[in-house]
Amino acid sequence: MNTFHLIELIGVVAITLALIASTFQFLYVNKNHNTESFSFEYLFLMVIIEFMWFIQGLCKGSYTISIAKAIGCLYFAWLLYLSIKYNIHKGKTIKDLLENKTFVENLKYMFNNIKSKFTG
Repeated sequence: MNTFHLIELIGVVAITLALIASTFQFLYVNKNHNTESFSFEYLFLMVIIEFMWFIQGLCKGSYTISIAKAIGCLYFAWLLYLSIKYNIHKGKTIKDLLENKTFVENLKYMFNNIKSKFTG
């Protein structure tokens, strides 16, 4: 077996394990309608990130990357949809989801924290 096939086989095993792991979370969220532990921004950004990695996989000609990231994109898009759906049922709007967050402030804090590690 050449190296390329071994690497692709590792990718297929990883995809399979990711699907199994994601299935448990997917079933839990569908059963309990609980998406409160996921921030709206996280889910939104993960959809974009996974889609970008999907495109990268296509450009590199790696089917395992493309398949894994397409599945990841759909998974996070589904969680984002459920989060919006369940929050609307609670009387919230997307605007409410965004107003209660200090996303930019958290990014600034993380950036300054990382910067202080390097600048002493």
